[in-house]
Amino acid sequence: EIMPSLVGSEMCIRDSISTPWDVFVEGDQVFIAMAGTHQIWSYDLKAKIAKNYSGNGSEQNLNRTDRLLAAWAQPSGLAVGNGELFVADSESSTVRSIDLTNGATRTIAGGENDQPRNLFAFGDKDGIGEKARMQHVLGVQWWEKEKKVIVADTYNHRLKLLDPKTGEVKRWVGSGKPGLKDGKGLGAQFSEPSGFALGPQARQLFVADTNNHSIRVVDLGSLNVSTLKLSGVPRASEPVAPRSLRLADLPGTPTIRTEPLRLARGKDGTLTLTSGCQPTITSPRMPAADGK
Repeated sequence: EIMPSLVGSEMCIRDSISTPWDVFVEGDQVFIAMAGTHQIWSYDLKAKIAKNYSGNGSEQNLNRTDRLLAAWAQPSGLAVGNGELFVADSESSTVRSIDLTNGATRTIAGGENDQPRNLFAFGDKDGIGEKARMQHVLGVQWWEKEKKVIVADTYNHRLKLLDPKTGEVKRWVGSGKPGLKDGKGLGAQFSEPSGFALGPQARQLFVADTNNHSIRVVDLGSLNVSTLKLSGVPRASEPVAPRSLRLADLPGTPTIRTEPLRLARGKDGTLTLTSGCQPTITSPRMPAADGK
C-alpha cells in the first residue's frame, strides 16, 4: 500500500507496491524503483495518486520510445539529471534512463541490447556502452558539476563514473576487492556499496557501504575515502539466517517438528517415502533403463 506518511490521514488511496528499493523526489513527483514488479512508479504529491510510470512488468533490458512498453530488471537506484531519470537496473547490470520529456528509455552502459532477456552480461570492465561491464548495480547519483553519473557497481565493490553522453564507464574509486580500507581512489576498499547522498555544495559523497555496516565518505576533490565515525551506535549484530528463524520467535507461532525422510524400495519395485515409521508417499513401479 502507498505509505501513510505520503498519503497522510486521507487513507483513500490504496495501491499495491512490491519491493520498493529507492525513491527520488523531483518537483511534485516521487519516483519509486519498484524492483519486485520490474517497474518505475510515480507518486503525485498533490493529487496523492500512485501509478506505474514505466515498465510492462516483464524482467528484461528492453527499451522503447513509449516508457510503458519498456521492461526493467529489478530497478534499484534512481537519480535525476540533465532531463533524464537514471536507473540502476540491477539484474541486467546496466545503467539506463528515461527521457523525462518524451518518455523514451535507453540503456547507457552495460548489458546486451540485442538480447534484452540476457541478464548474464556482467563483469568488471571499463568501456563504452555495451562494451562496459558491471555487476548488479544498486545505486546511481547525478553529479551536476561534472555532468556525470556516479554508479555503485555493487558486486564489484567499486564506484564507477559514467558519462551519459558518450556511455563511457570508468573505474573511479575502490580496488574491486571487498574490504574496509580507507585510502585514495582505487586504493580504497568497499564491500558491496549500494547507495549515495551528496553533501553540502557537493563536496563530499556519502556511501552506504552495506556489507561493512559503515558509511564511507569520498572527498570529491581529492578522492580520499574515509569512514564516518559515529559515537554511541552499537555494533552491528551478527547476520541472522532467513526470515523463518525470526518468525519463530513471534508469539503464537506454531512449532513444527519433522522427522527424517526415508526412501524404501519394495519387492515389487515400488518406492515409498516415509517419515519415521509412517509411509507418506508411494510411487508406482518405474521401469529400469533396460525396460525390465
